[in-house]
Amino acid sequence: MYSHAISKLTSAGYRHYEISNLALNDRFCLHNLNYWKCGEYMGLGPSASSFLNGVRYTNYRDLDLYHHAISRRQLPIEHTEVLNEERRAREAMVLALRLVEGVDIEEFKKKYHYDAKILLKDIPAHIKCNLINENYDRISLTPMGLTLSDELFAYLI
Repeated sequence: MYSHAISKLTSAGYRHYEISNLALNDRFCLHNLNYWKCGEYMGLGPSASSFLNGVRYTNYRDLDLYHHAISRRQLPIEHTEVLNEERRAREAMVLALRLVEGVDIEEFKKKYHYDAKILLKDIPAHIKCNLINENYDRISLTPMGLTLSDELFAYLI
């Protein structure tokens, strides 16, 4: 069904740019692209999440705790996670591979100080050969890789 939908929509002029998104006239969802490219974002309100300066924050879910923090002029943060360099690189790889264009190897190395190809070493060769395209400058998922991406991503995280 997925492959059929992609085929029908691309033949109608839509561009497949992300695992589960297509766009007409290059009207991509900038909100999602920000996530896939590890951009920063700020979430406001109970249960909202933010990612700023390499730190992930989640606000209180409980309305009373959230309101109590706000009324005391405190940040309503329930959970904070500081990502180490390897974790950031692995997450960035997974998120970038959601995009049909994949990962620019040189850009990835500059931004995360990791060789993107080395991060793929944990994926067994028999899985990698049909699901991942590895060129000298780019890594991307094959059409089959896009449909089985969750299985691949489990090896990277």
